Amino acid sequence: MDYTLLTSVMRFLRNDFARTYLYGTFEIKDGKIDIPERLDGQFYGIIGSVFNDGVHNDDELTDETFEGKIVLMAIPKGFLSLMEQIEDFQKAQIESGAYKSPFTSESFGGYSYSKKKGGSGGNGGTGDSGYGWQDEFMAQLAIYRKI
Repeated sequence: MDYTLLTSVMRFLRNDFARTYLYGTFEIKDGKIDIPERLDGQFYGIIGSVFNDGVHNDDELTDETFEGKIVLMAIPKGFLSLMEQIEDFQKAQIESGAYKSPFTSESFGGYSYSKKKGGSGGNGGTGDSGYGWQDEFMAQLAIYRKI
């Protein structure tokens, strides 16, 4: 599972599938964090860490002690299946060369300019490229989106 992409999709949806929030000082030692409330295999989010912010389901973390929040998640199996499809889509688009950045840029004579293309319906997609996961999976993702 690409946890960076999972984190991005969940942020896009404004849905962390939160079950429980834990606040305090947490220590990550030897790549592991002890969360007694966490069930085996349960996804969790780290917020407030220098090195480990984001969604996790394994113990391959960077050692640190931080003051922050742990979100214990209840992610539906259907959403995880959809995430596999999104990952496959992203990989195929990149490998085929069909992936297009949501940004346009130009530079000349020491001047550089970049801007984001307009997304379809303002959803953060890639606009006229039509290759973003936001555009491709909007209908399936809609049921998980929070306003």
